[in-house]
Amino acid sequence: MQALRTLQPTASTVSYTVSTRPLPRTVPARALYHAGILLRVGVALATGLLFWAKWRIASEKLSPYEAWVLALLKSWQLDRFVEAGQWRHLVPAAFVVLFLVLKRNYTGTLAYFICYSTLALTT
Repeated sequence: MQALRTLQPTASTVSYTVSTRPLPRTVPARALYHAGILLRVGVALATGLLFWAKWRIASEKLSPYEAWVLALLKSWQLDRFVEAGQWRHLVPAAFVVLFLVLKRNYTGTLAYFICYSTLALTT
């Protein structure tokens, strides 16, 4: 099934988008679609929290809120992971995670990206 969307920002321009991606019409399909979006948002927020914690864990002056968040990370024993991770490993890994979070599910660029990043990391 194809879906055609028409966007007419002005009276003289028109933008068409044609997609062969099936539209989620059933309740389980829609629930799965929205759960996937929530999972992606959660992974993106966790990646941001990892960077924030790595940056703030070395700071000596913390606000009460920052101290509470870092104490929560310690209770989950994630502080060891944050302290052990080096920036040269965390930054490329975060870029890969954020790329996967932001990419569209129905495009075929994942295999190309994995091959390209593997070649870039081995050289």
